[in-house]
Amino acid sequence: MPSDSMRTVVVALGSGLAVALAKAGAAVITGSTAMAAEAAHSLADSANDLSLFVAERRSSRPPDDQHPLGYGREAYFWALIAALGAFVAGAAFSLRDGIDELIHPSATSSFAVAYIVLVISTVLDLVSIRQSAGQMMRRARRYHREFLEESRVTSDPTLRAVFSEDAVSVSGDLIAFAALALNQITGSSIYQGVAAVLIALVLIRVSLRLIQRSHDFLVGAWTGAAGGPRSHDVAGFTQAG
Repeated sequence: MPSDSMRTVVVALGSGLAVALAKAGAAVITGSTAMAAEAAHSLADSANDLSLFVAERRSSRPPDDQHPLGYGREAYFWALIAALGAFVAGAAFSLRDGIDELIHPSATSSFAVAYIVLVISTVLDLVSIRQSAGQMMRRARRYHREFLEESRVTSDPTLRAVFSEDAVSVSGDLIAFAALALNQITGSSIYQGVAAVLIALVLIRVSLRLIQRSHDFLVGAWTGAAGGPRSHDVAGFTQAG
């Protein structure tokens, strides 16, 4: 039976791929920089989810002679790769397009197409965040923590990454929608350039946070109640990931 984290990754991967393809198509049709930035963001999310899928599969292997405590820490390694590669790549593309739009403004057409795609994308992102937030709440109850505390200190790198990814995806949809609306109202595409830069900055911030957390777990920087994993987290994640 798949674990909660595996189900969370599969839901995120399925919805993320659909969103990425829809946004990429809308970006081509409309010529929107904000949509192109969001397409890059969603593609990065999908690549991230693929890495997390590998993390779940490899970290769930049973202990053997060479790994008597199991393969749990493989999940942190793959989560680190995901944060370094996928998020940074998406951020770099969004930042480049945003700066280019600010310097060389372009025209956007077919706003209705972009709005429809963003609404559909938001619904799919909300489906994914419902899964990850539900798993986060169950862990919070299990360890007698508040929801936000659990999101900060959880020892499950897959859940942490997917939840962060979902939250950023919904934020990105709203930023892109607002930028398109302002562009349509004012006739200035500067808002789309600003939106692309904002999306890139959010991705960079989340990426750095995930990298730091994976690093802390890989090197054993347990900090207990001050913000790191508790003892029962560590015991519960050595084998199952």
